Amino acid sequence: MRNSNSVVLYYASLRGRKTYEDCCAFREALKGKAVSLPQVFIKGKYIGGAGEIKKLHKAGELAMLLQYFPITDRGIVCEDCGDARFVSCPNCSESRKVYEGESGKLKRCPGCNENELLWCRCCCP
Repeated sequence: MRNSNSVVLYYASLRGRKTYEDCCAFREALKGKAVSLPQVFIKGKYIGGAGEIKKLHKAGELAMLLQYFPITDRGIVCEDCGDARFVSCPNCSESRKVYEGESGKLKRCPGCNENELLWCRCCCP
């Protein structure tokens, strides 16, 4: 991990998309079996998945693991993206394809990423 003094949470939010399927296949290849999400790391140490985190929280141990991390609360939620930091691409309607001007052929949308998303212009300028 780049910064061992951090909390890292891996999760999937785009179920059903190619990227999600690729992540599942990759996790299976690495671990020999499907790995469930979320997965939590604190200060570079693997803590566990949803079950382990629920148990730690119920026992009061999660708060102890997180006690020295600053709480950042901006106090506002972005109205455009709901703090997801991404919005759907208005150019391709989430198809990743747009019609090329004169030829009328489809081409890859130049505006969005592989998940048909754009950075939110409101909170991620």
